[in-house]
Amino acid sequence: MRAEKTINPKFKKQLLLLKNCAKSELDIEISVHKMFSDKHYCLTVLSELEGVGSDILNDLVTVLKHTPVYIQSTTRNIEITSKLKTTEKKSSLVVLLISFILIALIAFFVSWQNGYLNISAVNAKATQPFSEQSATIMKPLTLPSMQRTVKLRLHGSNTVGEELAPALLEAYLRSLSVTQMQWLQGDVAVERELQYIQHGKVHAIQLYAHGSSTGFQSLLNGSADSAMSSRQIKVSEIEALRATKGDLSRSGQEYIVGLDGVAVIVNKNNPIADITSEQLAQVFSGEIDNWQQLGGQNLAINLYARDKNSGTWDTFNNLLLNVHNKQLSEQSLRFESSSELSNNVSQDIAAIGFIGLPYVNNNKALAISETPESMVIYPTRFSVSTEDYLLSRRLYMYTPSSGNQMAQQFSRFVISDEGQRIVEKVGLVSQNIKLEDASVIKNAPQNYNDYAQIASRLSVNFRFTSGKNELDNKGKRDIQRLVDYLTKHRGKRVVLMGFSDSLGDPKMKTSLSLVRAKKLEKTLNRYGLNVTAVEGFGAQLPIASNKSSIGRSKNRRVEVWVF
Repeated sequence: MRAEKTINPKFKKQLLLLKNCAKSELDIEISVHKMFSDKHYCLTVLSELEGVGSDILNDLVTVLKHTPVYIQSTTRNIEITSKLKTTEKKSSLVVLLISFILIALIAFFVSWQNGYLNISAVNAKATQPFSEQSATIMKPLTLPSMQRTVKLRLHGSNTVGEELAPALLEAYLRSLSVTQMQWLQGDVAVERELQYIQHGKVHAIQLYAHGSSTGFQSLLNGSADSAMSSRQIKVSEIEALRATKGDLSRSGQEYIVGLDGVAVIVNKNNPIADITSEQLAQVFSGEIDNWQQLGGQNLAINLYARDKNSGTWDTFNNLLLNVHNKQLSEQSLRFESSSELSNNVSQDIAAIGFIGLPYVNNNKALAISETPESMVIYPTRFSVSTEDYLLSRRLYMYTPSSGNQMAQQFSRFVISDEGQRIVEKVGLVSQNIKLEDASVIKNAPQNYNDYAQIASRLSVNFRFTSGKNELDNKGKRDIQRLVDYLTKHRGKRVVLMGFSDSLGDPKMKTSLSLVRAKKLEKTLNRYGLNVTAVEGFGAQLPIASNKSSIGRSKNRRVEVWVF
């Protein structure tokens, strides 16, 4: 009897269900052939789908993980007597042939030893062309090279592309055992190319960082494989790309790279330390044009702003100016480079500008409050991580699931633990969970402040789409991060606190905030994690303005506390 492997029909059936479900829910194509033939691909796909937060996908993945891919079957070996006899005859002939060859070789060796044969000249002539050919083949590759193949094209945000993307790309290539790589500067400051040697060939990665909007334009015209953005993709961009790239708003194609705060910076010698959001809007619209109006020196205010293609500008405009119905003053100086803007503010005592958190450099970041009565919040790593800071934002990569395979692999690397450690090193805020002591807040509900005296808060908030109990794309991936954290800290008790925006009936909002917190509790229970308490505070303690859609999305949250 002989054992043979055959595909398990049960595994194949479940795999086809998973393929159809991934296509309908996430617009992701799964290769059935590679799921059977490539173990690494199979494990990667199952791991990714398990982290998107879909109950149906989680159930299918669980079944597949516990179902063998192959099953054993047996076949009977039929003995054929005539074949054995033929084999015996052939064996005798083989023995005779081997004996003849051995005798010939011995005779040849004896003749050569006694000088009857001279083969050195023949060998010299035969090996000479081979040596020249080998020298040509073994010529080492060098960088830079004109003979390179572009394997990946990243276009878009300068905030992502100036420092973060280069560091992530280098770390990604090192994870592939690439040791030789070199950056080349293009004709424009924000255009670069990373050349590297892999498998005996020179490859290249194109990095163009002209601004978030240009990334989506490049996806549309086919000149980029992935778009970097410091803002979420717009509805108009989703629709323009839908026909060729699918729905880029889905979690399988939208990747949150990390978090950043748009810091409002002034010269370090400026005495102003904090400002309200309304005052800030008046400054950048030109209504307040002298520092003396804010309690500072008698100096005309010089406005520095990012260019119109920048996601930093788009975030600042949406979270601040649009909320207060203001427009940026025409007297503002616009900059394409984050570093250049920051450097100019450091040399101008009358300047004020807005910039990504890593580019504060030798300047002072102002604390911002929503109103004169509300809490003043500085742009710290924790306040940005929880997205409590007024001008906190997410950084994105949009990678079509049916496009460039290297782009998809790189995107998955970016959101991995290793990728997030690179985000932290560059100076941005990673999505890895941290712990910070809470503090009592004026006018907060009593039970909220009671917990603040005994508990600490985790650096992750879970947010929901408007009017629904569905987690947003970041929340779907943060579930796994939270599970990993709580699994490592089994002794901690968990409290979930739900909040909502202020649109609608207050009682309904309180109920909705509690329902969302309980949904998160149910998810944690599925992983064997218990929750001590669940609270719903409705529209209380807003951390952003309810006048804008982005502000309302920040207020629809569930905070996680432990003690």
